[in-house]
Amino acid sequence: MLPIDDPKKLEAALEQLEAEKQRRIDEKVEKGEAVRVKLDVVVGTEDEIDAAVERAWQRKLAELREAGDTRKIYLSEDDWVIITGVPRANM
Repeated sequence: MLPIDDPKKLEAALEQLEAEKQRRIDEKVEKGEAVRVKLDVVVGTEDEIDAAVERAWQRKLAELREAGDTRKIYLSEDDWVIITGVPRANM
């Protein structure tokens, strides 16, 4: 068991767990059991990011489910969030 007071060992263990999680997701995607989707989001300010990403995720999820896709859906690591610096009206 890892000692809790060693931050380097804890960090290494977390990195190892994250790598294993990604490997399993990649395996499911390769087998066609899951799909990875990419979201591109444009916001005016950083304060808008979380809400905009959630709306984009819900739209994409609804789109895939409406098309009959029942696979597990994961967000891609390649998502884009563009911050224009111009506040936007609620979208």
